[in-house]
Amino acid sequence: MTSNLESFLSRWFDGLNRGDLDGLLSLFSPAGSRIRNAARPPLEGPDAARKLLEDFFSRSCSRRFQLLDWAQVEDVVFASWTGSLTFAPGVDVGHVRLSRPLTVRLRGTDRFRLDSDGKIVECDIFHETTSPLLAARNAEQAPEGRRFVTEGDLRDLAFRYFKAEEEGDVDVVVRMCDPRVVVRNAAQTPETGLDGVRRYVSDFQARTSARRFTVRSVAVRGDVIFAHWDALLTFRAGVKFGPVSTRRPFSLEISGACRFVVNEEGKLLEIDVHHETTTVLRLAREAS
Repeated sequence: MTSNLESFLSRWFDGLNRGDLDGLLSLFSPAGSRIRNAARPPLEGPDAARKLLEDFFSRSCSRRFQLLDWAQVEDVVFASWTGSLTFAPGVDVGHVRLSRPLTVRLRGTDRFRLDSDGKIVECDIFHETTSPLLAARNAEQAPEGRRFVTEGDLRDLAFRYFKAEEEGDVDVVVRMCDPRVVVRNAAQTPETGLDGVRRYVSDFQARTSARRFTVRSVAVRGDVIFAHWDALLTFRAGVKFGPVSTRRPFSLEISGACRFVVNEEGKLLEIDVHHETTTVLRLAREAS
């Protein structure tokens, strides 16, 4: 059964990405289905799936969805996803009519109820609807051919982030973030929301007595920023690294890369901090 469900989910997301109407319709019960899709009106009956998909494909130029996690209980399947969706010119998003294509990034969870033949009889598509509306408003306010948030703005955002981390300015980092922000840092537990960002930066400040970042390069593509950096960090005595607790301060040089995702207003939605952790743990053991 697991392989059948994995095949089902693969066909669902692959069909959305390719715009395969017939392939997707084959996943639904021919007797009809009930569909609820975020801000769109509910649909029910034999033609519900066709109406959902034809409307979706007519409103979008391209789609790139990726399955994150899934689980099943009895005849119900849940699937979480992340995706990039490009709305077509002339489409209404909220009360804004688009004059040019608009790409937005979304996360959501789909809920399917399947009949005994493994066909969809219920489909709930849950995702937040604020981001597309804000993106549409910002895009229509911006001059033709210009991002509301420019590439220069995003590069500057990356440099300001490292300056604030270096200075231990918690409030500045928090103000740079969207309330839905997620922070993932190497071996640390992920943090979410503005309170999570505050904990993350405050903890880094409390664990280190000195921080110096050198940003080597910054690359921007769409709403994603990559930054390559070197850092010279001095950790305090009494800091824990897993089972190890330091007895004296120690310093180290370390390199890494950060990935930032921004919203339509130039606020940070995701902060991924990637670096190797072996050297840190080795030096911490020597200082313990």
